[in-house]
Amino acid sequence: MVDDSLMILSNLKRLLQHTKFRISGTAGSIDQALHWLSVNEVSIAIVDLHLPDGNGIEIVRWINSNKLGTEIIVLTNFASPQMAEEALKSGADKVFDKTREIDSLLDYLEAK
Repeated sequence: MVDDSLMILSNLKRLLQHTKFRISGTAGSIDQALHWLSVNEVSIAIVDLHLPDGNGIEIVRWINSNKLGTEIIVLTNFASPQMAEEALKSGADKVFDKTREIDSLLDYLEAK
């Protein structure tokens, strides 16, 4: 999971601990995420777009370039249609709005 909000990371960890998914790592910036991803494999990456050192789209593109088979979920407060389209064109598999679609994210993951 990549998000610069400790509250969001903590809440997602809490919510996901009741699912079949194991959280293998978290990062609060693009640099942290790319470093962690370069030495670890994940089946699903949950990525925020607005990070202190840039746009999470960089992470989406990096994963698609380097991590064959990793599903990418963008979870953001800025889920405009244009942003969602850009994220999907960059290689994200799904886009969810943090403020309105957490239940949809959990439903999506549970269906896997």
